[in-house]
Amino acid sequence: MHTRTYAMRQNSYFRPDEWNFLLAAVLDQEVQEYLDKGSYTKARALLSARFQEHFTSPSAGETEEAFKQRLRFAKKGRKGDIVRIRAESQEEWDARMQQLNNQLKSWLYNYRAKCRRAGVKRWVAPPVPPIRRHRKRALKAFDMFCKSDTAPKGADFVTNKGQRFDLSRLQAARKAAWDHLSDEDKEVFQRAVAETLREADVLPELVEIEGSNAPVAYAEDIAAHVDDFFEGLHEDVKWGGFAMFGGPDHDGEARIHFTHAGTNRNGQSFMDALLQWLGLTQLEFETVFSLWVEQSRQGPQANDEHVFAESARRAIEHCRAQAAATHTGNTSLE
Repeated sequence: MHTRTYAMRQNSYFRPDEWNFLLAAVLDQEVQEYLDKGSYTKARALLSARFQEHFTSPSAGETEEAFKQRLRFAKKGRKGDIVRIRAESQEEWDARMQQLNNQLKSWLYNYRAKCRRAGVKRWVAPPVPPIRRHRKRALKAFDMFCKSDTAPKGADFVTNKGQRFDLSRLQAARKAAWDHLSDEDKEVFQRAVAETLREADVLPELVEIEGSNAPVAYAEDIAAHVDDFFEGLHEDVKWGGFAMFGGPDHDGEARIHFTHAGTNRNGQSFMDALLQWLGLTQLEFETVFSLWVEQSRQGPQANDEHVFAESARRAIEHCRAQAAATHTGNTSLE
């Protein structure tokens, strides 16, 4: 609930900063679960514990600027009753804290009553499917066959949602072609597996036993998970912005992904507005983030805090030099 929807009155038991703290604390998931179950005593006890943990000394009073702001937002009929809140002594603070539980009981009752009258319901986040994870398995001769030129190739087909690729049909065609191969032909691909393992110096991920309990996530599955969450958040509560993530793919290589949702009244996404303010292109921005992801790998640490800034500067200069060379090459006269 917004702070001004349930406003603090003059001569309230709680000070303005305490009032704002309660408005935020009451929205905590654990407090809301108690309220949903009707366990108001437990909800009040939890609020009381967090209140006393956050506020441990007497209030310092209200600044002149804060008083003027509170006076400006007050109703016209109440402006004459509003006075500046003074600092309290230790004795006043101790006496006030003795009444904390009773005051929280009244505050919580009024808060719930205000929510009922306004028809306010706590927002519940839409469910987001978990990230799909894959099990590592050993490299097989069939895998080498699928990568070869003799294996069947798939093709895109058009649906009402655009172009799609029939992966299941392709896998079935490859399996049928593999079953029709002779033992001699299959032996060729088996030797190719052995050669691959030898060249890779027998990497653990290539020879791991099938059915291992160590699932891995592919970059495209992580990207789909982030997109689903971001799109759902924007459609449900109209929150916007952009998110950028990066990390290891299933093969250990670094991958990055960014997504954005929503525009301002000028039709700009936050990503576009940020790039405009920074004076960077999207490629330059992605290059800087990719550099940060690469430097997140385990390795020796640099004591110089300016290492990343200098590396990012050189990376951007390289991007701009390449872009200028490409532009010159495209516009040169023959």
